[in-house]
Amino acid sequence: MATHVKKVLAGPLTANGEGPAGVAFVGPDGSVFGSVSLADVPAAMLTRLALHGISQKVGDSYANAAKAENPLTFVRDAIKETIEQIVKGEWRITTAGGIRVSLLARALARATGKTPEEAQGVIDLYSDLDDEGEPSEAGKAWLKNIKAQDAIKAATAAIKLEDNEKAKARLAERAAKGGDAADLGALFQ
Repeated sequence: MATHVKKVLAGPLTANGEGPAGVAFVGPDGSVFGSVSLADVPAAMLTRLALHGISQKVGDSYANAAKAENPLTFVRDAIKETIEQIVKGEWRITTAGGIRVSLLARALARATGKTPEEAQGVIDLYSDLDDEGEPSEAGKAWLKNIKAQDAIKAATAAIKLEDNEKAKARLAERAAKGGDAADLGALFQ
């Protein structure tokens, strides 16, 4: 049986910004397994926790670097962007080069003439994301409604086709350079 413990954060820059700063660990049945308030944590431990959090936040920003065309550039850009956000007091989920933009945000941007970043901001707002990036029940209903719009469906289909064409071109270029075709021929011997 899988267990799911939800981490509920409270305090500045969280979904529960007005609550006392801390974290509660809530089980699937809603019972609180444990919680910690920052007011109860000694100053030296707060500093250590902050250092761990910075390390984790910055590390998460380049977690998908291996999938990038130039992984080292991706890592460098992701680290720089995330550090800038931390220093500015901004909390966002990003990829190298800026805020993470979903397929839905790209489609909404195309359908409305807004930037993908603006569209992602609207989606994040109306889907009422918690601190783990999960939408509330009302947010799920809003997302279902927006995804059902014909303009969004058309834009999503067009973007998927464009992305597939780009992937096809990249793969064809790699195959033309030799790729792994030689290994495939051995299957027929």
